[in-house]
Amino acid sequence: MSQPLTILVYCLESVGRYNASFGLTTKLLKRGHRVIYLVPIHYKEKLQSHGFEVFVGPNGGKFEVEKNLGETFSKMLLETGIVGPDNTTKKLDYYQKVFFDGDDAIQKTIDVEIDFKCAMNELKPDLVIGDLFFLPPSLYFSNTPWIQYISTNPLIEIHDDELPPGTSGFPCDKSNQHEWAEFERKFKQFSYSKKYNDEIEKLGYQRFPNDQVKPQTQILSVYAFPDELNYPLVRNNDWYNIEVFVKNESADTNDILKIMPKEFIDDTLDVDIDVMKRLTGILANTNHKYIVSKGPRHEEFDLPRNMWGDRYLPQIPILKFVDLVITHGGNNSLTEIFVQAKPMIALPMFWDQYDNAQRLHETGYGIRLDPYNLTQDEMISSLDKLLNDEQLKLKLKTAANRILQSNADEIVCEKIENLMANNNYSKN
Repeated sequence: MSQPLTILVYCLESVGRYNASFGLTTKLLKRGHRVIYLVPIHYKEKLQSHGFEVFVGPNGGKFEVEKNLGETFSKMLLETGIVGPDNTTKKLDYYQKVFFDGDDAIQKTIDVEIDFKCAMNELKPDLVIGDLFFLPPSLYFSNTPWIQYISTNPLIEIHDDELPPGTSGFPCDKSNQHEWAEFERKFKQFSYSKKYNDEIEKLGYQRFPNDQVKPQTQILSVYAFPDELNYPLVRNNDWYNIEVFVKNESADTNDILKIMPKEFIDDTLDVDIDVMKRLTGILANTNHKYIVSKGPRHEEFDLPRNMWGDRYLPQIPILKFVDLVITHGGNNSLTEIFVQAKPMIALPMFWDQYDNAQRLHETGYGIRLDPYNLTQDEMISSLDKLLNDEQLKLKLKTAANRILQSNADEIVCEKIENLMANNNYSKN
């Protein structure tokens, strides 16, 4: 191995993004590198429990008193229309307002920049790994190389006229290609912000080129998407696919053996209680048994007699014992489920869930359904089709075995070490 590196890691604040990052950072830690996460105070214990050092900046305690973060986030998604029946084109306006132009979002990025600058000055990292929307100017204007870690569907970061735009959920067969250009035009607006550049200018920095929010200066982009589902991306040395974030080979299953259900319903579907009630009402009319991760609003609905569930359940060990998963289609869940060789019914609610659901559907590894226009007939027929498709089960097992035997995570670590040891990189 090359000289041990000091690596600073920053992820957008969500459990899912932290969990996704472990697919790479755990390997780097085991290879002898020093890995430090920049986190707010309420994530400190979680990261330390995984063996990482943490750095909490001066703004890291701002939200220490915030309780029930899951409930707060779920409520925001519903109230802003981000989760709701509107189509993916309309939701671009909601994303823009909440995630990119909102005063709270901009202030949060400035708070992060202040913390990031402190971490950079104190830790003097050799390398930064970031899963982020906004690039901190203290990183951009430094000589420190950084790696873009993509925890979402890769379309979010790929802008290619031959591929549908990210978050659109459009098919790859170009059957609606006449809609792509306008969607992509609006989607690309997320890449620019006068507000953000006004704020970094106030901090004493120059504006980013063309008022971008994340100039593409990374030395490498790492993402996870099973090859069976992957897009014909431009394959070059600047992108690397590890296929799955966490392989789950060692998950403890002892406490799950007594449950042994047939299907598993993923959690964030319950952001919209009406959708969850409709779904569980439909599934109550089948002969199958279900285990339901009810999510942060678990107290607001009861489960029918053929279901068992709780607020949060350990998805990874449960997957070994179910025959099918009904999911929102988030990237963490998709890769975890795929590597356990389980067929999926995806009911996308927002962001890249639409892209993942569509890709499952068009590659034949699952079925996409609309959670807001779901009928009993289509749900039951989809269950029957997937549960009785022996050819699909074989395909999934073959794919899962291939991924489990892959050493893509070790290869990308070696790639990073070689880049850093030889200074064999350039900012794009």
